[in-house]
Amino acid sequence: MSITIGLAGKPNAGKSTFFKSVTMADVEIANYPFTTIHANHGVAYIQVPCACMERETRCGKCVDGTRYVPVDIIDVAGLVPDAHLGKGLGNAFLDDLRQADAIIHVVDASASTDPEGNPITSGSGDPAADIAFLDYELEMWMFGILNRNWSKLSRKIKAENLKTEEAVADQLSGAGVSLEDVVYALHETNLLSKEAQKWTEEDMLLLCKKLREESKPMIIAANKFDSLLPSV
Repeated sequence: MSITIGLAGKPNAGKSTFFKSVTMADVEIANYPFTTIHANHGVAYIQVPCACMERETRCGKCVDGTRYVPVDIIDVAGLVPDAHLGKGLGNAFLDDLRQADAIIHVVDASASTDPEGNPITSGSGDPAADIAFLDYELEMWMFGILNRNWSKLSRKIKAENLKTEEAVADQLSGAGVSLEDVVYALHETNLLSKEAQKWTEEDMLLLCKKLREESKPMIIAANKFDSLLPSV
């Protein structure tokens, strides 16, 4: 079973440049928003020591003791404010990203693009806000799915004595959230001790924050540092 990594971030942050460098795929790259409209798919390879090196016999599937493990990479369309409401290419972005087991958030560290990805003077943007912004959009996306028909679902949980974790996992399955993710998040938020019908909006937002952290682990890739270097 292969791992799928999503490349996410606002438009013009350098996601496609990152994608091209790790997959060697030929994709369009330009200094303007939404160069990528449809998700790009490619494969990168991680080099790991082969287990056969610990044995006397070689497996024949590695190169000098190094095994190349394939990783599926998805370069999704850029994210703009209120993408969870469908703004920009938000619906396409979130639909593509649901497939990801983890996310690399490509951030414009040179602060040379505004929230919509338009070029601005280097240093006048806010990379820290860009990082928080992606977290917020993912959490609000999950909240929107969970909150949809929640009143009816929470009554059904009580009336039919359903397991809360299974009902929540079923509601969020389309967002790439597993039952294990839900069990962890419910434990962390202590919401299993509270009747589902009595969950507040704040309870559900906190749950979605934990679900985002667990189901979509993320690392930050600071990009465009070279634009800050003095020219020689």
